[in-house]
Amino acid sequence: MSARLHAGVRALRRAQQAAVSLRGTASGAGASPVDHYFRVSRNTNGMLKPQDVLVLLKLTTLWPNEWTYASLSESVGLSLSETHAAIQRATKARLFSEVARTAVQPELGLFLIYGADHVYFAERGAPTSRGMQTGFAAPGLDGANGYPENDLLVWPDPDGTDQGRVVEPLYRSAPVAAKRDPALYILLAAVDELRVGRARERDRAEHIIREALC
Repeated sequence: MSARLHAGVRALRRAQQAAVSLRGTASGAGASPVDHYFRVSRNTNGMLKPQDVLVLLKLTTLWPNEWTYASLSESVGLSLSETHAAIQRATKARLFSEVARTAVQPELGLFLIYGADHVYFAERGAPTSRGMQTGFAAPGLDGANGYPENDLLVWPDPDGTDQGRVVEPLYRSAPVAAKRDPALYILLAAVDELRVGRARERDRAEHIIREALC
């Protein structure tokens, strides 16, 4: 067995062990983060989409009784029907609890840690792009020290003044949603490091996601 395959097997086992160790939630206990992806990926109509993760991350910043579908859809830049569909897919994936009216945070965190770079992969673009800071350059993370300016990550933004390597956001409305909610901004920036970061950045992003969600 190759070293790369060994590493993949170990990562899968760690994900499964971590999920089994979590206390039971309204969504059901014992399922691994990998299970969530395959559960909603059996057909293209049920696949968990990037906007679903955006909605779930937004919900982690809100009290369960604080939101309506109308307010939630406006805050993340989706239509009302798109928001309903996102919640439905997240419920099928057992990442949203209808009883608690919020994301199942530990399992969402593990799903992102072990799956974001595979399911929502992206690439670093040209080093001279201008846009809105993300990754560890984002406000609130303060992790840009020691990095060359042109190696930091930015979202495409016609009004952006920050320089770095462009990375496509998790979903097209994510930058607008991040501007409205600093807590969501931090989570989306950490997810971007999971998606495109190197080993050191990924380790730091994992710590942030675990602290916030797990």
